[in-house]
Amino acid sequence: MKYIEKKIHICTMGVDLKERLHPKNEISRDDYRIIFVGRLVEKKGVTHLLGAIKILTNKYKKVNLILIGDGPERSFLENECKNLKLEKHVKFYGSMSQDKLPELYLSASIFAMPSIIDSKNDQEGLGLVAVEAMGCGCAVVASSLGAINDIIEDGINGIMVKPGDKNALADAISSLLSNKDKKSQIALNGRNSVIEKFDWDVIVAKYAGIIRSLD
Repeated sequence: MKYIEKKIHICTMGVDLKERLHPKNEISRDDYRIIFVGRLVEKKGVTHLLGAIKILTNKYKKVNLILIGDGPERSFLENECKNLKLEKHVKFYGSMSQDKLPELYLSASIFAMPSIIDSKNDQEGLGLVAVEAMGCGCAVVASSLGAINDIIEDGINGIMVKPGDKNALADAISSLLSNKDKKSQIALNGRNSVIEKFDWDVIVAKYAGIIRSLD
């Protein structure tokens, strides 16, 4: 029974990648825009992302980061932006409704998921926001942690980095900013891979298989 329950839990992780979350030619991407989506808490590692952005501004004057989400660390992170003199490069959008997220994903070329194991030993779960971003055609850079490794194959459909390492994060993002073909290929591979695993049509088929196995 526990095995069946685990399979059902995995199957609930579906995303509408054909109707709601998909690339649209009419929406122009900013080649230098990076997007983060998530609650602003320690385990999300946003402070390390800000450190990486600071490094990147030395080479890429147009680089910009949009942070979607709210949480207890917001004030700290806003002060960190000021301390790093990143006000022109980082924008806090706060919480957004689900219907507005696709357009924001589509405005960016890179999705960053800089998660860490926090001071309470907590870490990221599956990370459906990465699946959403990949579905929208963003190239993903993420920390090599737990369930994130179930989504991303390093160098194929995303780039994995050591958690909490702002220099590694900056290098990974820079490798995409400096090579548009690489960024486009990883983004394409990313979308194809999540469609195969997480699109609702696939999830429905998995549910059907589980139900048949219970008969």
